[in-house]
Amino acid sequence: MTGLPHRDDAQQAWLGQDVEPAEVDLSAIHRDAEKLDRTVHRRNRREVVAGIVAIVFMLGAAVHLHPRVGDFWLTVGLVLVSLGMAVTMWILLSYGKAPEGADPCNATSGYLADYRRKLKLEIRLLRWVPFWYIGPCLPGSLLVLWRIHYVFVSHHIPLGPWWTTVSGFVVAFLVVILLNIFAARKLERELETLRE
Repeated sequence: MTGLPHRDDAQQAWLGQDVEPAEVDLSAIHRDAEKLDRTVHRRNRREVVAGIVAIVFMLGAAVHLHPRVGDFWLTVGLVLVSLGMAVTMWILLSYGKAPEGADPCNATSGYLADYRRKLKLEIRLLRWVPFWYIGPCLPGSLLVLWRIHYVFVSHHIPLGPWWTTVSGFVVAFLVVILLNIFAARKLERELETLRE
């Protein structure tokens, strides 16, 4: 009786077999990677332009309103929103740009790994929107809302309760957060298909 093969022999035979690589449509992946790069570039450009406009508007409003309204905390709130926008733009430009892509003519596994890395970065940014996008602007925004409400009410202009203004603002932030979570889930599904 020859007996069963030794475990190490079976393991060596299993490890030594030729493995057929999974069929990968590199042109489709290349197309998706370029689409992601374009989307990231457009988003960054749009956010930077919006951030610059918001900073100019907030600082202009602070300079214009402070002598007329005389509300110190409103001015502080406008400056805080401007600083929050500057922090948001810095984070976006530092971490949100698509990393340089691998050469699609190189090995398929290297290009796939690069595309996966880009997807993971975007997923992380989208999931962390409450902290890096909304968080820096939130204190100043709430201060501005509170002071605008106070100024209007002190001049006998009815605005309704303060909480209605703030709740509308919070709903807008929640919509932004949810939209980014849905976008992250879409990219996660795409990342899962690349792992199969």
